[in-house]
Amino acid sequence: MTAVVANPPAISTENIKNTLRSESPEEKQRRARFQMEFYFSDSNLPYDKYLWTEHDKTPDHWIPLDKFYKFNRMAEFQSLGLEWLADTLRASTLLEIDEEGKNVRRRTAVVERPKPSVDERSVYVKGFPTTEYRDMQMDLERYFARFGAVACVRMRRDQDKKFKGSVFCEFSDVDTAERFVKPADGSKREFDGTELLVMKKQDYVAMKCEDKNVKLPKPIPPKPRPTFNAFRLMKREGRQDLGAEPGHVPVVKQFNILDQELDIELDPEDNVWKLAKDTDVRYVKRAMVGFVAEGNVKMGAIKAGLREMFSMPSYVVNPPDTNTGYVVFQRGLDDAEWKKLQDGPDFIDGATYKWRELSEDEERAQQLEYVKSSIARRADKEDVFIKGKKPVKRGGHDKGKGNNKRRDTRTSAPAAIKSQAKTETSAPSTSASGDAASTSAMDTDAANNKRKRDAEPDGPETGSRDAGPATIKKARRE
Repeated sequence: MTAVVANPPAISTENIKNTLRSESPEEKQRRARFQMEFYFSDSNLPYDKYLWTEHDKTPDHWIPLDKFYKFNRMAEFQSLGLEWLADTLRASTLLEIDEEGKNVRRRTAVVERPKPSVDERSVYVKGFPTTEYRDMQMDLERYFARFGAVACVRMRRDQDKKFKGSVFCEFSDVDTAERFVKPADGSKREFDGTELLVMKKQDYVAMKCEDKNVKLPKPIPPKPRPTFNAFRLMKREGRQDLGAEPGHVPVVKQFNILDQELDIELDPEDNVWKLAKDTDVRYVKRAMVGFVAEGNVKMGAIKAGLREMFSMPSYVVNPPDTNTGYVVFQRGLDDAEWKKLQDGPDFIDGATYKWRELSEDEERAQQLEYVKSSIARRADKEDVFIKGKKPVKRGGHDKGKGNNKRRDTRTSAPAAIKSQAKTETSAPSTSASGDAASTSAMDTDAANNKRKRDAEPDGPETGSRDAGPATIKKARRE
């Protein structure tokens, strides 16, 4: 006998709509403000050609408020009028309204910053009713917009295209996503009286991979910047975005060094990158180690030896004509690593090294000097994409193996020799033709040797491919 299963209780679609769309006047204002702040944010304004063109039309950067009611995400507020929108934006710390209440602009200049990946800004939320109606996508977006600017909401579906009751919500920044997952007051996210399951998208993916015993996929890199880029445009034109306030507004970007990310500014007078604030440099204990050498100091040998010991690259500071200096590591050495360095090999490729631990005051001063010199030396080189350059691709059109012309040039000499050998075998040559062929082969050998010398110059600097690594061993104590 087949059991009869009762139909599940019907869920009122109207009740779902009312839950999603019910919001107080303050919540509606906050949602509109979040959306407007997203339009003017560092992650959107410099890459939105239309908005940037409006922003750049006048020196004061005012944009008429009524233009934003033409945007899809702001159209629902149009019936409330411009005065309502102006009052809403007066509470913003990013935007300001003119005296007439008809124009809006940023309070500060745009700043170029690295954009986090989509997964870092996304959250997984489960617990919504599975009963779907026509405008549910828009209403879900409206629900999440209460907590911050939303880039998109993806409704998850099963194989039959039915809504599973869970979504991936992508916020405009990482901070908003983290605040949604972990509210400051410790409360739980609820919908229509039902507690929602909330977690970061990265954590959800890791959990599912563990449950299914599959390898965690590699992180998806951020998508390339759109074609339009206001920062590149301003650099080509030799100007800066001065924002609302007159005077100098520094161009800022991030510089990674000593396991920390520092703000650096472009000096408009010297046109060089400099550290924004000396106090931003955090002291890292044993990130620098001093040394005194007996013998010829070879910085390359030191770096190779220490890389073998600690499996991380290092940088050597050795003033000219001295046998002292510092080694800079990517991070600070712990007690075990410091003991390993002291007890390890101190004879490296012909020189003996004695390591010393720096005092905190000395190391702080040396780290600050190293950071400043590194910024001056490397900041421009590490900013290839901001300058609009493209990475150089090696090889030709045939998957990096060189183009046809290059291969023809390299094979021309052997072909000439084969042709000569075939001629000599098929028919005896006269002395004149033999001399000519011999001369041609000699010229070919000379050309080959010349090309080889160009690629591998003669002299004491030429290395041997059979030579082993530098000698690293413990010095004999007398």
